[in-house]
Amino acid sequence: MRRRDLMGAMAACGLLAACGSEPGSSGTAGKGTNALRYKMTVEVDTPHGIKSGYAIRELTRRRPSDSLGIGQDRGSTKLRGDAVVVRLPENREVFALLIGASGDVNYSTQIIYWSELWGKPEGASLELYPAIPRMDSLDSGNALPMLVRFAVQHDPRTVEQLMPEDFERVFGAGVKLKRIAIGITADSVTNFLENKLEDLGTNKDESLDRDFRPTTRPTLAQRLGYNDFTREK
Repeated sequence: MRRRDLMGAMAACGLLAACGSEPGSSGTAGKGTNALRYKMTVEVDTPHGIKSGYAIRELTRRRPSDSLGIGQDRGSTKLRGDAVVVRLPENREVFALLIGASGDVNYSTQIIYWSELWGKPEGASLELYPAIPRMDSLDSGNALPMLVRFAVQHDPRTVEQLMPEDFERVFGAGVKLKRIAIGITADSVTNFLENKLEDLGTNKDESLDRDFRPTTRPTLAQRLGYNDFTREK
């Protein structure tokens, strides 16, 4: 794990441990744990109207023991939930992954802690696009998730990263990324991608390119995998 990833994860754990009651708490965490849920929403303008998708994710912090010594368990933070999928006209799709736009693997854990939402009640929200907040505590400082599409349906090797300015070029005139937002919620964790991942033939702990071989310059399909779309099912 990269040093910055490790530091981000440790900081997230520390913030959870410091709070006795979590915003958006699910109330289902076991003894010695805290849980909260948040919703990410993505909206896209199209000639056929606004198309949107959302995902609700849960973060669970398992607390360490009261007295710590060398080699003792220091607790952990786990993420459960999916990427966001927005279904566009002509059977096309956009995914907002669990990793950040610059590849930050802890993005979906860090974003809720380093945003202005921490400690706010259910229903509080923060816009990530078009007004992109600067979050220096994130690994890259970029508050956006990685956006991707598959150039060929059912072929995971054709995955392509999208920048907000790419939408009209890729999907046609009038198709533009409109809004990305996150908010605290107590609603149930969503599971919209199970069938999609089966269609792609992507299995747990596998990359999107199943013919992956070690290389110094991996493609996006070789870098991305099952855990970038869903975790802790």
